[in-house]
Amino acid sequence: MRNIIRVLVGLAGSLLFTGNANAASAIPPTENIHYLAEHLPEAAQDSRYYALPWTLPSDNHNQQSEWRPVVAIAGASLKSKLANARGGLLTLGVEHNWNASTSYSLLGFYDDFRVYGGNSRNVLVSGSAPNVPLDIPEYATFSNPHGKFLHTGLGLVIRHDGSPATNGWALVGGGLLEHLTLDDYRVDYRLETGTDAGTEGRVEYGGSNYYFTPFIGTQYRYHAGSRFLLLPRIATGIPLPAGEMTMKITGPGFSSSTESAGGSNIAIGDPYLMTGLGLYDRKTHLEYEIGALITYPVYERLIHEGVDNSFMISVVWRGE
Repeated sequence: MRNIIRVLVGLAGSLLFTGNANAASAIPPTENIHYLAEHLPEAAQDSRYYALPWTLPSDNHNQQSEWRPVVAIAGASLKSKLANARGGLLTLGVEHNWNASTSYSLLGFYDDFRVYGGNSRNVLVSGSAPNVPLDIPEYATFSNPHGKFLHTGLGLVIRHDGSPATNGWALVGGGLLEHLTLDDYRVDYRLETGTDAGTEGRVEYGGSNYYFTPFIGTQYRYHAGSRFLLLPRIATGIPLPAGEMTMKITGPGFSSSTESAGGSNIAIGDPYLMTGLGLYDRKTHLEYEIGALITYPVYERLIHEGVDNSFMISVVWRGE
C-alpha cells in the first residue's frame, strides 16, 4: 500500500512540474550574470598587477646616475561561464638607482583584451535595471559575446633593499594611475523558461573609469648561482575610487538601463592580492614570471566567481 501511495505522489509531482514548466522559475539564480560580466574585466585588470615589472637594482652600482630601459610583454587568457577574453599587456619604462640600496622605475602600460565565446546557459535577472517587462529571473541561453577591455596607465615603483649582493628581503611600493574602459561589451540572450520563453534580446555593458591604485609588497632575493636570481613576491593594492559599470537590457519594444531613473550602476574594480615568483637571468637580462602560471589561475577562480579558467605568461627585459 505504501509503495502504491509513493508511486501516486511521484506521478502527481511529475504532472505538477510539467504543468508549470513555463511558469516563473522557483529556483533562485545561483549566479547573477551581470556580476559574471563584471568579473571578466576585473580579472583582466588583475593580470596587469601580475605583469607589472618590479624594480631591480643594477648589478653595476657605478651606474647610479644612468637610466636603464625596461620592456615587459605578457599575455593572458580568461574563460568564464558567460564569456571569454584574451589579451596582450605591454609595459615600457626606465629604472634608476637612487643609491646603493634604493631604486625606482617609471612605467607606462597598455593592455588590450578582446571578448569572445560561444553559447552558455544561465539565469537572466533584471539586476538594478528598472522596469524590465520580462518574466525573469528565468533560464536563458546567452550567445555571441563581444567587446573590448582597454586598460592603460602610468606607474611608479620604488624598491628598498638591504645589500643587493646577498640574499634578503626588499620592500616594494608605489602607485598606478589607471584608465579602464569597456567598449561594445555585450551578449545576446534567448529566454528558455517562463511565460516569456522564446523572447530574444541583448545585454550591454559599458564603463570608463579612472583609478589611483597604491600598492605595497615585499620580495625575497635569492642568488641561485652566479647567473640567476629567484624572486618570490607578494603585494596588495586597491583601486580608488570604486568604479562603475553600466548595464542595459533590450528586447522586443523595450530598453532598460542602470542609468535610467531608479537604476544603479554596478561597482567595478576590486582590491587585489598577488603572489608570484620571478626568475631573473643576469646573462640575458630577462626575467620570467613563473609563479603566476599557478597563482593567477587559482586567485581568479577564488576571487571572481565564474572565471573558472585563466592563464598568463610574462617576460621582462632590463637594459644595463
